[in-house]
Amino acid sequence: MRKIMLLIMVMVLMLLFACSNKSENENFVVATVNGESIKLGEIDKSLGSAVYDAKKQLYDARFRQLEEIIDEKILQVEAKKRGVGIDALRQDVLKNIQPVNEEELNRFYEMAKQRNANVTKEEIGNYLQQRQQMLEERKFIESLKTKSKIEKFISKLEPEMPRISVSVGNSPFKGPENAKITIVEFTDFECPFCSRAHETIEQVLKEYEGKIKFVRKDFPLAFHKNAMNAHLAANCAQDQKKYWEYTEKLWTNKDKLEVDNLKAYANELGFNTQEFNTCLDSQKYKSKIETDINEGQKYGVRGTPAFFINGKMLSGARPYGDFKEIIDKEL
Repeated sequence: MRKIMLLIMVMVLMLLFACSNKSENENFVVATVNGESIKLGEIDKSLGSAVYDAKKQLYDARFRQLEEIIDEKILQVEAKKRGVGIDALRQDVLKNIQPVNEEELNRFYEMAKQRNANVTKEEIGNYLQQRQQMLEERKFIESLKTKSKIEKFISKLEPEMPRISVSVGNSPFKGPENAKITIVEFTDFECPFCSRAHETIEQVLKEYEGKIKFVRKDFPLAFHKNAMNAHLAANCAQDQKKYWEYTEKLWTNKDKLEVDNLKAYANELGFNTQEFNTCLDSQKYKSKIETDINEGQKYGVRGTPAFFINGKMLSGARPYGDFKEIIDKEL
């Protein structure tokens, strides 16, 4: 049913753009009234974010479907090598997954009850187990991809990946201020996918040294109990000009983000701990973080990590090649 709905949405969006692909230039004259021109840019401006949203839905739908097809073909090849079916291969990958930790189950259950009093512990347990399975399968597929030759040309499609103007403000950044490429990341220091993406971003910055301005914005997710405090702490570290050193501590210790630990990391890095602790305890930067979250949601961020490369959005812990494809085109 989901695939049928997805197909219908794609067909509608393709019809929407089928006649306008050749006329994406905002100065294209779409009509005249008594000799006065009406340009495409005027229509798009009056539609606000609707044009961006429609283009992005089409692009994302195609991309998601492409990724699903690639994953399936990768699994088919591996299953054939092992002489088994895909279902048997998946079962083999998941056979060593441990039951959900009782402490983690209780923690998620208590948080879920605050949003929905009718939720059951069994439902939360099933969700956590499915999440573990998804992470394990994703990890397995990514390991297979590193041994496969995959070339993607989706960026050549029309409409191409749309852009949106993302405000940088005074968010922390590294790299040349006027670099040709600006990557803005919305992240969560307690998110396992963000931790994986951090390693990819470090690779990107190394490979394109001097060519990228990397900006980080806060997007702590409500169901990560320590995320908000970790982001508050990171902003307090910015006060002491040690944001990047401090956030490296957070990535290295992503499972130890309780307040006492956050304060201990500041002490280890030689902070003025009195100022740092006061900043953290007072939640000095909570409104700034909430502004980042609201901005991200306006841009279409629904989870973490989310990246904007010169305004082109990439969602999730994507492989290095996906960043490279866009960056090379922009350069």
